[in-house]
Amino acid sequence: MINFDFFKNKHSKLLGPAVVGLLIIITLLAYVKIFNAEFVYDDYAFIVNNYDIQSFKPFSKFFLSPDIFTGSSYHTETGGGKNWRPIASLVFAAEFALFGKNPSGFHFTSILLHILNLILVYLLIVKLTKRIGVAALTTAFWALHPTATEAVSWVANQSSLIFFGFFILAVLTLLGYQENKNKKFLLWISYLFFTLSLLTKETALGGIFIIPFIFLADSKQRGKIDFRRIFISSLPFAFIGLTYFYARYKILGALGDHALRGSFLENLALAPA
Repeated sequence: MINFDFFKNKHSKLLGPAVVGLLIIITLLAYVKIFNAEFVYDDYAFIVNNYDIQSFKPFSKFFLSPDIFTGSSYHTETGGGKNWRPIASLVFAAEFALFGKNPSGFHFTSILLHILNLILVYLLIVKLTKRIGVAALTTAFWALHPTATEAVSWVANQSSLIFFGFFILAVLTLLGYQENKNKKFLLWISYLFFTLSLLTKETALGGIFIIPFIFLADSKQRGKIDFRRIFISSLPFAFIGLTYFYARYKILGALGDHALRGSFLENLALAPA
C-alpha cells in the first residue's frame, strides 16, 4: 500500500491536488460509457414529457406546485407519485434549457456533479483525519462503489447527487465554524446549505440525526462532552428540518409517496443511513 503521508517535502502541497486529479480520471474512466446512454424509466415522466420544467415561467411553480418534479401526468401503480423537490426541479429546467431532450447533456451534468462531490468528500476526510492517504482511499471507495451507479447513471436520480453535495457543504462549513467561532457567518451558511439539501431531496432529513455527532466530536476535542450544548447547537437544524417537513406537507397535501415507506419506526431507524 502506498503511504501518501511519506511525501512530506517541499512538493507536498501538490500531492493533494495530484491525488484528486488521479481520482477524477479513474472515476471518469469508470463512467465514460454513460455519455452515450439514453433516457430510461422515470426520465421520460420527470423530464422529457414534463412540460412544467420546460420553461421557467412562472418561477413560483418550482416552489409551490405539487406537480413540478414528477409532472402532472405521472402516477404509479398505487396511484400517485407526487413529490416536492424544488431545487432538483430547477436544475432539470436549467438542463432542459441548455440541452433540450438530448440525454448526453444530462449525463454530462450527472458526472460533473459526481466529480464535484468526489472533491467535497476528499476535503471532508482530509479535514477530519488530516491524512491524505486515508482521504484518498476513502474517496476512491466512495466514488467507485457500485451503489453510486444509480445516482450517476439515472438522470431522474440527479437529486441524490445534488442533495448530497449540499449536505457535505453544510458539514464542511459547520466544521469551519467550529475551528474558528469568530466566523459566525459560517454557521449561517451551514444552515443555508442544509436547507438547500432538504429542498433538493427529502432524504436530507436524515441529516438531523447526523449533525449532533459533529457537535459531539467538537465537544470531545475540548476534553469534556457537554450534551446540553450539543442539543442546543443541533436545535436550529432540527427546526429547519421540521419547517421543511411542514412546507412539504402543505404543498403536497400529504407526506408524498417518496417520504415514508414502511412503518414510521422503520423509517426513523433508516433515516440516518
